[in-house]
Amino acid sequence: MNTSLIPDTPEEQNLLLGEHTLGLLDPEREEEIRAWIARDDEAARMALRWQQHWLSVSDRLPPEPASDSLWKRIDASLTRLKQAPASAPTSRTETRQPSWLVRWLGGGIGLGLGAGLALALAMQVGPFAPQEGIDTGTPDMAVQAPDTIEQRMVAVLQTLEDPGTPTWVAHVTTAGGLQLTPKANIERPSDRVIELWTLTDPTEGPRSLGLVDPVAGIELSAAQIGSMNPGQLLEMTLEPEGGSPTGKPTGKVLAIGRLVDLNQLDS
Repeated sequence: MNTSLIPDTPEEQNLLLGEHTLGLLDPEREEEIRAWIARDDEAARMALRWQQHWLSVSDRLPPEPASDSLWKRIDASLTRLKQAPASAPTSRTETRQPSWLVRWLGGGIGLGLGAGLALALAMQVGPFAPQEGIDTGTPDMAVQAPDTIEQRMVAVLQTLEDPGTPTWVAHVTTAGGLQLTPKANIERPSDRVIELWTLTDPTEGPRSLGLVDPVAGIELSAAQIGSMNPGQLLEMTLEPEGGSPTGKPTGKVLAIGRLVDLNQLDS
């Protein structure tokens, strides 16, 4: 007897993944869907398309300010993250974020709030980490970066299976380049490489930005990456040695995120 919670038809599977990206499913079904996405590339791509759809919908919604109680929950989560051991985690379960953070970041809904949480994570673990004398303990200061930083676009890349865990932080430099810093281990077979992609125009499809060292990180020049704009998607996929043979992603999606303009959040 088949006890799987995954529907048999593509139409029902697609609808189920849409509910998953909105965080509407019960924990038992969520667990099975995360495992399904991890082993099935087509399921991962359907989930990714849903995420992109909800992001485009959220672009048309006015941002809502976070309540005081929500800021307290965000601050408590970031405090736990800041107090965690400095070494990279060896297990995802050690850095798993609370379910509310997983749902909001993973579902891609509420652009104002989702972007604010991505910013808060970047402020704690990325290139905009607090410097001496900058207080991040209150809502007013939690979204302020040093005044010396002029170009302030950042993306927190997360996995589809565990969207509450940041795996990479990317930021656009003042020179227009792109710096990526690993924040968690990404396992890969010895005969596979990690390729970085960006999506500017959906009609043209993803454009390769080259191969990524999963340990050392990477820095790309403005000439290598081209223009970078708010909302632009970045993703990493698992590809054969030498990179994708087709010029487009062919393997599993390892991590995905999109650029957020911090200046717009401050306004």
